[in-house]
Amino acid sequence: DANTIRCKTPNFEAFGACGADVRVSINGDGWTVNRMGYSYFANTAARNCMAFGPGLLPAAGAFGLALPFVIQARDTLNERRSGGGDVFIVRVTDAAGGKAVDGAMAGVRDMGNGLYHAHYSVPLQGKYQVRGHAGPRDRLESDEACAKPVTQ
Repeated sequence: DANTIRCKTPNFEAFGACGADVRVSINGDGWTVNRMGYSYFANTAARNCMAFGPGLLPAAGAFGLALPFVIQARDTLNERRSGGGDVFIVRVTDAAGGKAVDGAMAGVRDMGNGLYHAHYSVPLQGKYQVRGHAGPRDRLESDEACAKPVTQ
């Protein structure tokens, strides 16, 4: 629409994750007095992410109920992510970590601040492995997990 300005930002890789002030020059006129803050950030690295919460404790929980935990996204510099938009998928497998569990359900909700509220439920009592996988939207890095095995 006529009220929207679209632009491409320069490559900031040489500067790393940092903030920048954005000003606009329209039709070659002077730069705007007002500025807008913009944050460049390092990509999320699943190997640096952390998961914690009651759903990951080794103590027995209730099967058939949603067991919650939180994933804290961290970047390639091991810094906490302050924004959302990452993709995390929770998978529940048997204790050996290979076979998907029939009837298990899991979900993740992006809180928009680097935290992701996750949950899972299993249909029967037993030992399970819960893993939070992260990766770009077009590729899942299944070898990098945020969560540790749990006993249910």
